[in-house]
Parts: sequence; structure tokens; C-alpha cells
Amino acid sequence: MSFRIGRPLAIVLVLAALASAAAQEAATGTAEADEASAGVLDDLFDEPAADTVVADTGEDYRETYVTAEKVALGGSFYALGGVAGGYVLWPTEDDWTSGLDRSLGAYAKTTLTLDARPSSIARVRASFVSTFMPTSSAAWPRFSISELYGDYAIAETVFARLGQFTSVWGQGRLFAPGDLMSGSGSYFSLRASVPTLLDGVSFYAMTPVTMAGYQSLAYAAKADLVLAGTYLSGGVRYREAEGLRGLVSVKRVAFGTDLMADATVRWLEDAASWSGVAGFFREWDDLKLYGEYYWAVDAAGALDHKAALAVGFNNIADTPLDLGVKARHSLSDGSGIVVAAVTWSPWRYVTATVGAPFIYGGDDGYYVSHSYDDEDEDTRVQAQGLQDYRLGAFVTLALKIPF
Repeated sequence: MSFRIGRPLAIVLVLAALASAAAQEAATGTAEADEASAGVLDDLFDEPAADTVVADTGEDYRETYVTAEKVALGGSFYALGGVAGGYVLWPTEDDWTSGLDRSLGAYAKTTLTLDARPSSIARVRASFVSTFMPTSSAAWPRFSISELYGDYAIAETVFARLGQFTSVWGQGRLFAPGDLMSGSGSYFSLRASVPTLLDGVSFYAMTPVTMAGYQSLAYAAKADLVLAGTYLSGGVRYREAEGLRGLVSVKRVAFGTDLMADATVRWLEDAASWSGVAGFFREWDDLKLYGEYYWAVDAAGALDHKAALAVGFNNIADTPLDLGVKARHSLSDGSGIVVAAVTWSPWRYVTATVGAPFIYGGDDGYYVSHSYDDEDEDTRVQAQGLQDYRLGAFVTLALKIPF
């Protein structure tokens, strides 16, 4: 049995991210307090970030750029600390303490934003982030740019955005094969949008911040249409090193349930691979439920199937406690991961979380060998060092103060 301080931060952060299967809705009654006390258990129930979908063609898009404040400053401070423990490997029959591991860690992040709208046709937005990890750094590093872009409206028809920003495609919440723009936040991009054409058409030209040549450039286009109450979307992206990728996305509400599906194809060096996701989302007063099914066929014909289900209970038995459970299972090898967590907001801006992850399957199973896998690159980076936590528990305390 060991007790470490060197590798704990990744464990605390990843376990907190794993617990995000629940949706906590604060009972303080103000939007500011709701945002501050939401904690780590609500992220997966947020709507996927919108890109350029505009369903109402009669909207005055100039209103997006009209505001009483010409320059708005804001930001937030977020701090997370906690302890985690469990079995990295299953114990042996003669020593139940073998494979047992404990750790503790802390993390803090400050975000500053600036939003300037000098006129109805122009806007500049910047966001700067600085993080502090006490176990690996003795001081706050300098602020880094998370987004910095300018918007300009041309003839009230074409809206151009130039700079560093993130675009999100696809409808998946747990699995995101349709997000062909994953990683776009690290690119310098030009996006030209025509919201009145169909229900939104956008064109992209992107380059990494460090451009090695024209081969680094990426190009993309996306069109959206709402037809008979059904949202339809199609997109393509091309980069020489990545090949050509295409997306078809469908979403519709039936009997109060959101139904969605994404299908993608990739052509690279005369070989094609396919992937897709289909799922549903349903919400009641204090209950949220959604599930997804993922499939993929690589160029060699190998099949991959995964399924996921998440449920969130708010205000359990009329208490300020929220419960979330998320499960992922690989049908290809029988491995999976289940996480359950409870959150409580005893004070404004403060959220406490108690949870337990469980990973099952053979040693060569996908979720065992990956410990925790997510399509988000930042989460994968944080997950390095989790090292196959088969069964564990964690307690975290988070403070988030917007300003």
C-alpha cells in the first residue's frame, strides 16, 4: 500500500470529470449562484456547444452585436481539492493490500474575459487562462490565450470570424465521432457564415498556430437545415495529413424525447473508415436520462461497438443532494466503467462531491487498458497516470466564483 503526493492531481481531476454524469441545478434562485454552485456533475447534461445553427430565418442577426455596454470585463476563479483511493490492481488472495493506492491533490484556474462591441457590425472577444497545480508548480504561470477573435458583419448577410476560437460539430454527448472540429481551439481560423442561407452555412480555413507549410492548412464547410421539424446537418473537413472526412447529422424531438444520430466517413490514402453514434435524451422535473450507442469500422474492417447510459437525479427526496450515475460498456471486449457520485452545495459558490468509480473487464479490455477514455483531448491528458483504477472512491471540494 502506498501514499503519494506526486501523481495525485490527475486522479482527482479525472475522477471529478468522470462524475460529471449528474446534472446539478442549484436552488439559490439566481442565475449567478446557479452557475457558481453547479460543480463538476452537470457538464455532460449541458447542450453541446452551438456552432452556426440558426433555425429562425426571420431573426434580426444584428441584435447579436447590439449591447448597452461597449466593453464588458468578466471571468471566474475555480479551485478544486480532494483525496482519492482505491485499487489500481485487484488484490491477491494472500495480500488484500496489494494494488491499494491513495493520493491527494489540488488545482486552481483563473479565467479573464474581455468582450468589446464598438458597433453593430463588429465585436472582439478575448479569454485568458492561468492554472496552478501545487504538486507540480511553485507559482502561477503566465496567462495563456484560450480564445481571441474578431467578428465582422458584411452587408448584414455574411458574418466573418477571424482568430482563435472553438467550433463544435455533431450531436454526441458521451461519444463524439461527429465532432470533426475537435481541436479547433488550437487553430487560427477564418469562418464565414451565412445564417440566412438554408438554416446556416459556414466555410472555414484553419491553420495551426505554428504553421509548417501549406500542408498544415485545413478547410471545412457545414450546412444546416430544419425540415418538417427535423434538424439536418452535413459537413466536410479536409487536411492533407488527415484526409477527407464527412459528417451527416440528424436530430428530432418525438414524444418529448430528443433523438439524434451522427454518421461519419473518412478517406485517407484510398482507404475508407466509418463511425457513428445514435442516442436519446429525456428530461423530467428532477430526472435526466440519456443513452448512446457508438460503432466504428476501420479501414481493415475491424468492428468496434460501445454503449453508454447516464442518469441524473436532482434534489433527492427534496434535499439539496444530487445524484449522478454514468456507465460505459464496450461490446467488443466486455470491459466497461461505472461511476456514481453525489454532490451537495452547502454554501454559495461551494460544491462538495463524493463518488466511486468501478472498472471491469479483462486486462486487455478497452476501458481497463485506457482507464478512462474521452474524446476531449484535455481530459485524456489529465487521465494520464490514472493507471487502471479498478475500484475506488474520491471526495472533492470545489469553489467557483464568477466575476
